[in-house]
Amino acid sequence: MNFKRSHLAIGAAALLALGTYISANNDPWGSKQKQVEEAVAAQLKDPGSAQFRNWRTGTNVTCGEVNGRNSFGAYSGFTEFVYKDGQVHLKPDSAMANAFLEGKAPPDLEAATAQMEALTAWLKLAQECYA
Repeated sequence: MNFKRSHLAIGAAALLALGTYISANNDPWGSKQKQVEEAVAAQLKDPGSAQFRNWRTGTNVTCGEVNGRNSFGAYSGFTEFVYKDGQVHLKPDSAMANAFLEGKAPPDLEAATAQMEALTAWLKLAQECYA
């Protein structure tokens, strides 16, 4: 009986070791996700407060949403991001551009136009996550 228990214990330990090895060495997404998280968090005012959700991957791009604390210590709300070729692209602010698209006259037409152009460029990157 002790012989069977010892073999069972050895087998269980071997399976546990194998599972640990596989998860540590065959998880390319885990290491890629950590790399992306670190790069995106570095763009925030408080990198240690970063929260992530809604991950998507394309052929050469990773997208998701990030939330972090602002200068007042409050979470500012989730913002979409695109990570491509080692570069982080946070979705630009588009409040004035949105007002313009809704037919409201923005206080600064040049700023609204610049926001719209930045948003268009960002959307071109982000579409790769939905292809």
